[in-house]
This record gives sequence, structure tokens and C-alpha cells, in this order.
Amino acid sequence: MKHRTNEMGEAATRWVLFLSGSDAVYQTLRYRHNAETAKTMLDE
Repeated sequence: MKHRTNEMGEAATRWVLFLSGSDAVYQTLRYRHNAETAKTMLDE
């Protein structure tokens, strides 16, 4: 249940980013995405 709520929050954050066009929010999401990608690559 908690995980599903988190996923909805992620989607909402992306919509806010899309609608606002905020560079700061974009940079934060991009950084988080890159960090997850790097973590996945390191795990392999």
C-alpha cells in the first residue's frame, strides 16, 4: 500500500515538472534517475 502511494507521488511530481517546466525540479529528477541507473549498472 505504501509503495503504491509512493508511485502516485512520483507520477504527480512528473506532472508538476511537466506543467511548471521548472529546471530545478527537472535537475532533481534527472539526478535521481541517473543515480538509480548508476546503482543498477554497479550491481551488475
